[in-house]
Amino acid sequence: NAAFSPGSLSSCALKFAGDPNTGIISPSADQIALVTGGVARLTIDTSGSVSIPGNVTITGSLTVDGTLDSTENLALIVALG
Repeated sequence: NAAFSPGSLSSCALKFAGDPNTGIISPSADQIALVTGGVARLTIDTSGSVSIPGNVTITGSLTVDGTLDSTENLALIVALG
């Protein structure tokens, strides 16, 4: 049973060799985030809400901010739903 530091956007708790700003962090208690290039791209909070900055917020139901105009987006909705 391992315990990791929470990490940061510039130095993830779980990271890849030679790429410290890509991996997994815990931005605050009971939260987890996937980070690429020093930016949290997907965050799950304590209530189970999922945030994908810029386009998608999921808080019990799926809310899409922006245009939904391709079959790839529909596949994403089904996969997350």
